[in-house]
Amino acid sequence: WDHMMALTKRGNVYTWGNNTNGQLGLSNYETTCYATKVYDYQGTDYLENIVDISAGSKMSMAMDKLGLVYTWGQNTYGQLGIGNTTEKALPQVTLCQDAVRISAGYYNSSIVDTRGNVIVWGYNNNGQLGLGNNINYTVPQTTNTSNIIDITALNGFTLIKDTTGKLYGTGMNNYGNLSTGNTTTVNVFTAMNLPSSVTSSNKVIQMSGGSRNSRILLKDGTVWTSGDNTNNQLANGSTSSYSTSFVKAKKTSGTVIDDAIYIGRSHQDRNIDATSY
Repeated sequence: WDHMMALTKRGNVYTWGNNTNGQLGLSNYETTCYATKVYDYQGTDYLENIVDISAGSKMSMAMDKLGLVYTWGQNTYGQLGIGNTTEKALPQVTLCQDAVRISAGYYNSSIVDTRGNVIVWGYNNNGQLGLGNNINYTVPQTTNTSNIIDITALNGFTLIKDTTGKLYGTGMNNYGNLSTGNTTTVNVFTAMNLPSSVTSSNKVIQMSGGSRNSRILLKDGTVWTSGDNTNNQLANGSTSSYSTSFVKAKKTSGTVIDDAIYIGRSHQDRNIDATSY
C-alpha cells in the first residue's frame, strides 16, 4: 500500500503518505510527508485509547481498548463496514464490538472477537471473506468458524489460526498460496496443509503473507513459505514457478533458517508500534 500508520504508547495514531481517499484520517485529502495525528470521528479531537492498527489498500483500521473498531478511507466495496459505500476522511465507528484482532486487506476488512468469531466485510471477488459466496458486504458478517485467535487479510485471500494452532485459508489460490495441495480458489475457510514438523510443542507462532504468498514461523525458528515463486519468493533454492504446500526457507549457504523471530506483514506481534502496507 502507499500510506503508513504508527501507534504510540499513549494510544494515539499517526499517519502519513498518500491520502487521495482520506486514508490518513485527517479530515482532508492532502498527502503529507510528515507523521500527523489522526482525528476522532467528529474531527474535533484526536483518536485515543487505540491498542492496534492496520493499514489496508487505500483505507485504515484501528481498535481501541474496549474492542471498538474504527475505519476510514476508501469505501468503494463497503470495506469500512458502515452500511454504505461512501468514502470517509475521518474515522468511523463500525458495528463491531469486543474485537481482539483486526486486519485490513485489499479492499476488505476483518476482525476476531473475544468469542473467537471471525467477522468480515468489504470486497469479496475471490471469496476472501470466507462466507461461501462472492458477494461484497457493506456491514460486518460472521463467518462459520470458531475458536480463532488470529487473522491476516492479504491481497485477495485471508488466513486465520485457531486455538490448536491449525491454519485455515480462503480466497485466491492461483499460486498455491493457501497451501492446500492445489491451486483451486475457495470461498470458505479451508484447512491448510502444515509441515510435518508442526507439533503440539512446535506450533505456528506467526503467519503472514504477500500478494501471492503465505509464510509461517514455527516455534523452532524455521520459516516456511508457499505460493508464487516467479521472483524466488519461496527462498528454498528452487526455480519452480510456485508451490502448493509449505517449503522450508533456506539461507544462501543452503542451510535452513532456524533462528527467525519475526517474518513481517502480520498482526501477530502486538509490541510492534508501527505498520506500513
